[in-house]
Amino acid sequence: MNSAILYEIILLVIIQHVLIILGEKPRTNNPCPNNFLRIHNKCYYFSHDYDSWERAKWKCQERNSTLAVVTNRNQNNALREFLKKGYVAHISRWMGGQYDWKSSQWKWIYNGKVIPPHQFDNDLSNKNLAWHCLVIDPNNHYRWNASSCFSENYYICQTRLINRKPQAANLTSNSGQNNENNGGLNSTEQHDTQPGYYIVDADTNPTQKKKPRMRFTCPDKNYVLVAKRCYFLSRTKENWNNAYYKCQDMKSELTIFNSTKQAEKVRTKLRIRQLTNEKRWIGGYFDFKNSVWKWAASGRVLPVQPNAASDLKWSCVVWDPERSSGWFSESCLTPLYYMCQSKATPVERKLQPRRRLRKPTPS
Repeated sequence: MNSAILYEIILLVIIQHVLIILGEKPRTNNPCPNNFLRIHNKCYYFSHDYDSWERAKWKCQERNSTLAVVTNRNQNNALREFLKKGYVAHISRWMGGQYDWKSSQWKWIYNGKVIPPHQFDNDLSNKNLAWHCLVIDPNNHYRWNASSCFSENYYICQTRLINRKPQAANLTSNSGQNNENNGGLNSTEQHDTQPGYYIVDADTNPTQKKKPRMRFTCPDKNYVLVAKRCYFLSRTKENWNNAYYKCQDMKSELTIFNSTKQAEKVRTKLRIRQLTNEKRWIGGYFDFKNSVWKWAASGRVLPVQPNAASDLKWSCVVWDPERSSGWFSESCLTPLYYMCQSKATPVERKLQPRRRLRKPTPS
């Protein structure tokens, strides 16, 4: 036999053995969700679209993640080194930090930790930082910088590594032992052979459980409940920016009306309760860059355009229950009352047992 042919045969046999050995090894699963990359001990998603900071936060939540939060030096260095290598585009990206005007500090929104000032590339002490959020800036070696929360940037989402547990062992051997102890019969067969037992097919006779009756409650008596939403009417006046943050402090948001029908329900409820019908800030503002009215919390376009003035820059939406048109624009710096909105909490109703009248027994 030719030595060259013999060499090829031996080589093929070796390759087959190697493939068999490799095939017997357990496969390592990706520790991150789809489209996420592992960097250090976290999983990151680098967006292919851009949006406002608030809208980017919601988009990360839709991916079961958060805007990126960096709380230690190793994580920060690993993320910056990855971005410097050029695996993704060199562009500014939103992170999960926001300027807290109340305490005059930068904070991570998910854990409330303060962001040290030295992490930023330049001194921001003399800058008006209201409505500013944190970006990682490629022009400054991927250090952090401030940008208007209404501007549109790409963003980074972050989530934990997936802890994939091994599958549970097959329990067929245990079931076989139980059958042997029962004389080779399963529980159904045993019941068939014993008097007084019968089998009920669960598929043909499902157990029907009544759904609990729910009621909805608000945090306290200062809220008005309307269609599973709670509305808080302020007693003090603030500009639109301060009103937005005051609603956030109450774990709510400036009111969003998804339809004119929803606004009409609130107007009717206020009239019934005989509450003050003052004009109030709600959560809409004019996006000057795109020339469109948007809700600040969701980034969606308003269903109805407000009656607007000629100069729309720095204009926000006011809701007036006394006007049939409802919404109109006002300078965001004007002090006005405001209305916060939050979801009502569902609580199961406890039904009281019915009392039956009984005839008195004759003495």
